[in-house]
Amino acid sequence: MVVVVSLSAAAVLFVLFFGAVGVSRRRGLPRVAGALLAAVLGGVGWVAVTRLAHRMGWTKTEEAVFHQLYVLATVGLPMVGLGVFITTLRGTAVGRDRSLALLVSVGLMVPALAGIWGTHIEPQWLRIDRQVIDVDAVGPDDTPIRVAVIADIQTDAFGDYEQSVIDRAMAEDPDLIVVVGDITQVETPVYDRIRDDGVALLSELSAEGGVFVIRGNTDPGPLILASMINDAGHVPLLDETAEVVIGGVSIRVGGLDWPNNFRPEGSEYLRSYATGSGAGTVDLLLAHSPDAVRNEADWSRVDLVVSGHTHGGQIALPFIGPLWNVTELPSEVAAGGLHEVGATTVYVSTGVGVGRNESPKVRFGVRPSIAILTLN
Repeated sequence: MVVVVSLSAAAVLFVLFFGAVGVSRRRGLPRVAGALLAAVLGGVGWVAVTRLAHRMGWTKTEEAVFHQLYVLATVGLPMVGLGVFITTLRGTAVGRDRSLALLVSVGLMVPALAGIWGTHIEPQWLRIDRQVIDVDAVGPDDTPIRVAVIADIQTDAFGDYEQSVIDRAMAEDPDLIVVVGDITQVETPVYDRIRDDGVALLSELSAEGGVFVIRGNTDPGPLILASMINDAGHVPLLDETAEVVIGGVSIRVGGLDWPNNFRPEGSEYLRSYATGSGAGTVDLLLAHSPDAVRNEADWSRVDLVVSGHTHGGQIALPFIGPLWNVTELPSEVAAGGLHEVGATTVYVSTGVGVGRNESPKVRFGVRPSIAILTLN
């Protein structure tokens, strides 16, 4: 429904804009005054449609506003620009007025290119983010441990793109694979239809140290997710810890269930996990949202927290950064990558998918990624 509302608002803007242009010409208004009137009426129409949709319950979330603004920028304004371009070429304006009108029209159409990029190209321009992290338990004589991180597949159907994610991860030949939540984002009837496809795809993941999966905010309930992961031959970690040995190095992989921040059971698990650390082990904690580091725990004993959830903001602008921060942490952390948050080393994946439902299915300035974390 949010797509219908967004496109309808853009169409209303277009109709009111050129309706006002026609009226102003018939009344002999100056060009500048007519353009201002058309812009105001078009904007009022756009706001009226989006507000009405929210009042009627057709759109419900803050993400819908982002979606509507994105469609306005990449569809609504370019439509107006195209209309201005055509009417200028067919009109009687000459000289400076004609040149200015054509320049404005081209400027309004440029965001359409950003829309094509952000909707159809960058969301599938997958990259490998390689990070090297020093941990005390991996000595100079030990072979470095390579951990593949997959976050936020967040799909509504398992297809060619999702297959490419699995293929790229396996091509890296990691020692350990972690999937840090949000495998799907669908309602129950759709999940039931695509579940077996997800099991088949995830079963292609394999590593010497195993594949461990935690639950994110768009995944189904814990029992349903655990069943899917078990059927794929992997280990779900829902407030649980698994211990593996890779190349003689012991690794404690901890997994927080969702929600991972200030949930009593989660906080109790965190305290148990943090105090159970030993000097000779690598403590690798998986938490879907990096907000988990705001829990009360002795984080100094945890070598690395791996998260996703933020999608890197999905839309990030130069010199500004992510426009959409879904955490309580600073924007530079939400943008993804390796960070020190207090006494904790945190890696935040930009994820491989996009938000769905009322979110704009777009990436701009934030490429999807798989991480290869080399523990030295």
